[in-house]
Amino acid sequence: MYKKLAQIVFQTKVGYESLKLALQNLATETDNGHIFSFLLALALSDFSPFYIDFFVQIQGPDEKVKMVSGTLKHSGAIKILWELAEDSKDATTRYTLFKLFEVLFTLSHRNAGILSSLGIVGGVFGRLRVAQDKEKQVLQKLLRRLLEMGASTREARSLFEAAVHEEKLDSEILDVIRFGMKSRWVEHFSMESSAALVLQSDAKALPKDGISFSVCYVILL
Repeated sequence: MYKKLAQIVFQTKVGYESLKLALQNLATETDNGHIFSFLLALALSDFSPFYIDFFVQIQGPDEKVKMVSGTLKHSGAIKILWELAEDSKDATTRYTLFKLFEVLFTLSHRNAGILSSLGIVGGVFGRLRVAQDKEKQVLQKLLRRLLEMGASTREARSLFEAAVHEEKLDSEILDVIRFGMKSRWVEHFSMESSAALVLQSDAKALPKDGISFSVCYVILL
């Protein structure tokens, strides 16, 4: 009860934007691994030693990221992590961040829905165009996963505009667009815990095809 109350107070009285502003100056300092790590721990609501030291002295990022598990609980925290860490001057930190997001996508549909709602397609695409080697490879995978969940009209427009360069078509970007056009997911809600969908009496008519519900129950004996 107290945990839920504290969460409501933070979201209504403080907010993630204030948290981001408070951390921005600190994150520009050399020792920013602890800040990034605590943001990840907050996003997953898991403050075990593995997560609170995740971005501190990274060695073997590929193997470390494979050990990540769980479902994202606080989308605001993971968004701040992206916004502060994607421009890190440390190549290892950036690569670990991109690989982390790719792995989080594969862990659950809930994670995929949260990450795709952050509006980071443009940032990933912009970084992809200047990235090299391993960083470029992981960004390509991450962008494909984001597009798999769908992209906004603005994001799609920017991809099409970037495909034309000096009156020539960029085959690499065209491949990305072609993949995005095969998006498998339709627009949907992803709810958990006590979440609810409320329709007001004056709401517009429901879709002519109706609404489909997908419910999963897990019973442990």
